[in-house]
Amino acid sequence: MKKMKKRLCALLATLLLLTGITPAAMAEDNSAVLSEDVVQEIAGLFINDMVNSGLETTWTTTTEVVSSTPLYDENGSITAYSFDLADENTEKGYVVVAVYPDMENEILEFSDTAKPLYEEFSLAPTDKIVYTGNLKYFKDTGTNMVTTLENITTPKASLNSSVKEARSREFMPSTTRSISNPITWANENYAGPFKAYEWRNNFEDYCEFYAFTDFKIKPSGNGKPYYMDTCVPVAIVNLLKMRGAKDGFSNITELYKDDLFKYVLLDIGHENYFYNASTESCYTDTIDEYVEMSFEHYIPGSWYYSKNPATYDKIKSEINMQRPFLLNIVGSHSDYANHAVAGYAYTRLKSESTGYYKSFLKVADGLVHSGRYIDIATIQSGAATMHCIGY
Repeated sequence: MKKMKKRLCALLATLLLLTGITPAAMAEDNSAVLSEDVVQEIAGLFINDMVNSGLETTWTTTTEVVSSTPLYDENGSITAYSFDLADENTEKGYVVVAVYPDMENEILEFSDTAKPLYEEFSLAPTDKIVYTGNLKYFKDTGTNMVTTLENITTPKASLNSSVKEARSREFMPSTTRSISNPITWANENYAGPFKAYEWRNNFEDYCEFYAFTDFKIKPSGNGKPYYMDTCVPVAIVNLLKMRGAKDGFSNITELYKDDLFKYVLLDIGHENYFYNASTESCYTDTIDEYVEMSFEHYIPGSWYYSKNPATYDKIKSEINMQRPFLLNIVGSHSDYANHAVAGYAYTRLKSESTGYYKSFLKVADGLVHSGRYIDIATIQSGAATMHCIGY
């Protein structure tokens, strides 16, 4: 169950970034909900986790959602979806998932054998199913009264929803991502206390933490002495300086920072159409070639290059093999929207109260002169690409 919760947190955090739902927005607007597609994906994560947990279940790796039924609150708003499950032609129960992102657990009820109780109702096409949690279903025909499973009518106004009562801003995946201390941040935003579970940081002492404003090489133009939109070449320079210092490449360590940056930006970037110095813009579809050419110029040899989606396992693998990398974040992100950074360390925390994990990538972000952390949940699900380099 813990693994499912970790993946669920990642899914929710990414979704909230893409849709613009924030904890502050939730405090002001309690109507923010997850779409049916996302809720169905949560159901799939839960099923997979149950199958892989070793617990006794009739579900298998081929169990899938075959139909969905919206469940409503007393005001006519969707509060959850019930998904019928099957393996090929064999029914395998159901799972009910809440649409609210501010709940500790969106899985409200499930069975791998039984049918949902609301199937006992005889429903007209216009009827709705009201769900208040804890196996409590009501038939809503559009009046101010609802019918119970025992065929008793009762006023809608008398219903008490345990689903709504379980909502809390405490459980909202945080989208405040400017993190200098991951333990403090996790304790402030999630149920803790958190303690370090595993980590690796072998490059901190070798990083110069250059920011784009450090390179004042621009002759004229926008009134500033530095080029704009240089996050990719700045990240490359930070990676080169790290690698050069750790591995003893004096041609890098003894090179003046402006000379190194100017060559990476103009002689490699502009001349090879990776960066346009006239429009001050970087071509993100050629980042892998940009990184490769820069490293081969300064450290000739047999290099390993790959481009991968950002995941905790891949980040951990690269860092454990002494391979810091360029991370390109695409689309929405509260701190690093459409921005490239140099990733060089990771930390995973574990909550002593819930057993859940929070994982972080430490980066030289090209904006400040020290390392900052990114919640890895915000850069998964295709939100960022790792451009990896190593021997």
